[in-house]
Amino acid sequence: AGLMDGIHGLILDLRFATGSDYAAAVAAAALFLREPGPVLDWGEGPRAVPGRPEAFAGPVLVLVNRETSGAAEALAAILQRS
Repeated sequence: AGLMDGIHGLILDLRFATGSDYAAAVAAAALFLREPGPVLDWGEGPRAVPGRPEAFAGPVLVLVNRETSGAAEALAAILQRS
């Protein structure tokens, strides 16, 4: 049994979140992306996710506000595009 078995949807609260660890934002996004490919370039060349067939496929609600910035904002943007 997988960690997400029985979960129908997620709420990811990024309100007031900041940070500068863009590699961590890419790693977090990879948990939700089934298809491989580049997702973010923060000046060090494009970073890609490998794609995960077992990635969470249910609906994800991402909460942001005007205070969401940096790597948290990048994560929200990646998830919005997917």
